[in-house]
Amino acid sequence: MVEPKVPGPPPRYASTEELEKISMGAIPALATQFLSLFGKRTPRITRKQKARLRLHLSASRPYLLGLGALEGQLDAKQSQYALREGLLREQFKVGGKTVPKSTDAFAFLLGQAERFARPNRYLQNIPAYSAVRGDLEKFAARLVQALPRPTLEQALNEWHRSAGAKRFVHFIGQWPTLSRKFLGRPPNRLTTKAASELANEYKVSGAFFEQCLRLLAYLASVTPSEPSSWPAFEKKNLSELMELAKLNDQINFVGRLIDRHVRNALAHGVPQLVPDSQQALFDDRGKGVTWTLQEFFENTRRLTLAVCAMTEFYPILHLQLTRCRVMSLWAAAQTSC
Repeated sequence: MVEPKVPGPPPRYASTEELEKISMGAIPALATQFLSLFGKRTPRITRKQKARLRLHLSASRPYLLGLGALEGQLDAKQSQYALREGLLREQFKVGGKTVPKSTDAFAFLLGQAERFARPNRYLQNIPAYSAVRGDLEKFAARLVQALPRPTLEQALNEWHRSAGAKRFVHFIGQWPTLSRKFLGRPPNRLTTKAASELANEYKVSGAFFEQCLRLLAYLASVTPSEPSSWPAFEKKNLSELMELAKLNDQINFVGRLIDRHVRNALAHGVPQLVPDSQQALFDDRGKGVTWTLQEFFENTRRLTLAVCAMTEFYPILHLQLTRCRVMSLWAAAQTSC
């Protein structure tokens, strides 16, 4: 997916250095005028006094910006952006990160979001992963473009407060450990051990797939006029979610990623093995699916790689939201430059 070109941040407005130059230039002139009344020479400003003034100006800058904007002496939009940028800089500091002086805090924030949303470098050239990630990027971009930001943020906040969000986060945290136990290459024969390992991988990947599909279906149903309710989606089973996805062209790509009958069969039992034909039978209440050993491995691997991409959906959406917010702030500030 081609990333949109992001304009740069506005030039720093009324920086501490600029305030220092103004103050340093004004102090000698004022001192000369005052002391000349008493016939005295103007004293030199020491380095220690300059350092104190810098600290004072740095601490006073937000107040100077606010007062200057209120009194009409400074540009209101640029002052507002400068205050937001300074506040974000301090928030990063509280979180243990220092924004370099030469870097705009919102540019730093955008860089952080881009770093967290980067694709997995070990998987990005594998079609089963890259295709799903590309579909998720398109879906996230559509959400941000189609929905007003307050509507989308309200929907996400409702999800954040739910138990489903906690399960989602915990699963992502455990995924690296779980995935290391999966088969890296197809087994030579369909033994009980191989079938058990593949079945376990399919169940684990299928469990997270359902959680992520629930979130995708929920967000896809949100509209500006009719915000969806997350509790209603928590009650839907995999079959209902798949039907909703099938009817929505934004997320209908998920239909190719999982076999619902195989997932249901493994949720309630184990596959029936036919050693002579090297096949596995999955019975979902009379609806049977038969896979060869190669199909069992490839279908399981495809689902696992899809889940690897799905674990990155939230960082992808967060990047889209961050980019939208930052670009709007930069555009508003630069209209006054």
